[in-house]
Parts: sequence; C-alpha cells; structure tokens
Amino acid sequence: MSRRKKSLALTLSLFACLAVALVPTAGCNAGKTVVATYQGGEVTEAEMMKQFHFQRSLLLPSYQESEENKKSFLHEYITLHKVLVAEAKTAGVKIDETTISGDIEQYKDQVTDMVFSGDRSKLEAEMKKYKLSDGDIKQLVVDDYYLREFKKQKTKDVTVTPQESQAFFDHDPSIFLTGTVSHILVASEEEAKKVKDRLAQGEDFAKVAKEVSIDPTAKLNGGTMANVTFDSFEQDFRQAAAQAPVGQLSDPVHTAYGWHILRVDKRSNPKFEDVKPDAEQKALEDKQNAVWQAYYEQTEQRAGIQIILPK
Repeated sequence: MSRRKKSLALTLSLFACLAVALVPTAGCNAGKTVVATYQGGEVTEAEMMKQFHFQRSLLLPSYQESEENKKSFLHEYITLHKVLVAEAKTAGVKIDETTISGDIEQYKDQVTDMVFSGDRSKLEAEMKKYKLSDGDIKQLVVDDYYLREFKKQKTKDVTVTPQESQAFFDHDPSIFLTGTVSHILVASEEEAKKVKDRLAQGEDFAKVAKEVSIDPTAKLNGGTMANVTFDSFEQDFRQAAAQAPVGQLSDPVHTAYGWHILRVDKRSNPKFEDVKPDAEQKALEDKQNAVWQAYYEQTEQRAGIQIILPK
C-alpha cells in the first residue's frame, strides 16, 4: 500500500457527487429493491445505480460495471455519505454558509473544466435537463464539507518530526518533482499503442490528444499539463513521468483511468533542502491521512454493511 494513500473521503470527490445528480433515476420497480443495509439504514438499487453510473459514464469510462466494483462502491458510499457525515454532525461540525456559497461556484467551475471541456453552458444544460438546482448542488457540497471538517477534528493532534519529513522525502522523491507533462488517455492498451505509432510518425501531439483522448481536459489543453507538481498525478502515472527520458514518448502506462501515452517536456530534480517546507507539510498530510484511513476502516466495520445485489 502506498505511503501516500489518499483518504477515501477525498478520493470520492465532489466531482463524483455532481455526476451522480446528472444521471436519470432508475425505474420505480428497481428503486424499491434494497441492495445494501447498514446499522441505521439501507440503500436502494435506484440510489446505487444513479450514483455508480454517474462516475462510470462521466469520470471513469474504463471503470467496469462489475459486481465487485459495485460492492466496493457501496461500501465507500455508505461509510462516507451515510455514516461519517452523520457522525460529523453528532461531533458538532457546523456548516459555514459563506464558505459553502463560495464552494458551490468553485465546484461548478471545476466540473465545467473536468467534465464539460470548459463549456459552462453544457453544465447548465445538463442541470436543466435533469432539473438540478443550485440547492441540489449545495447539499452535495455540504456533504463534502462535513467530511473535510470531521477529518480535521480527528487529525488535529498529529505532528511530524524533522526525521520523519526527511524519511518521507527519501521514500519517494518523485512526489516533489515539478514540470510539464503531455499525455493522451485512451481506454485500452491497443489504442495506446496506435496513438504512440501516430506520434512517432510525426503527428502533432495536441492534435491527436484533442481527437482521441478521453481525458475531458484534452480538448482545452491538447493533453499538456504545464508547470504541475507530480504529486497531483496518480501513483503509476507519476512514477512513469519521473522515469521517462525528457522529450521522448513513453510506452503505454496503465492507471485506474485507462491507458496513457505520455511525454515529459521538462522536469525539475530538487534536493530535500530545496523543498523542506513542502516535505514537512506533505509528511504531515500523509500521517493525517493514515490516521483518517484507520478511522474510516473502523467505521466501515462498525457500520455492519451487508450487500444484497440482485442476481
């Protein structure tokens, strides 16, 4: 398991929440079927499919609609949005309406960029199509707010030593790299190989990215992520970007999102002293995430989740 495993509350992001709201509700009969129970409640098939399909269709096209994936999704959804949000309220987490209002607009901007290629009118059209109001989005933002603030409560006493910061840096220096990386994301390894062949024959990277990449941002940036910190990359992608020779095309790289062909256009190589404050902060966040992850797992066990998927 990676030292920098993100908390599941952060992994199941607000992007997933909006996509949930943009998927039509299942039929009435399906809606009455209970697919999961937990201490204090249940989840119907309609609720599960509305949320599961949103993520699959808009965020992770390669995420398969398998029984295993549905079970995993239900465990995370129940633990986070049913149990931990309720615990946050009981623990006294209060909503800051000013912050929430700002988060709603920021969230809509982020989803516009990530899902609708920067076209705000497409987001507004989808909201109108499915009768989704700002009030509906507010509830989704509130959920995330409760989780973030509850995590702060649970991890407020966590500290790190200088030795821990150094060890964190030494364990994976790629986290602290910065640079410019271009990539094209497709659904299969075969498609990735074809993309590499086209690029190797001299086709323009940005042109091919805009044509075939399933990363929604590719149509805006031509697949180029300029002056980014490698810590923002998924682990397998980050390792590939850290090791690839600058200016050369990589072999296909597999991540949870699909298959990538990447090209590192420039890359830094900092020493610990160059990034010491950042290393201290990242080491602290890593330790906080570990504490929160442990609490999440304990909560999942206490919830007594039972999955009853229809055959």
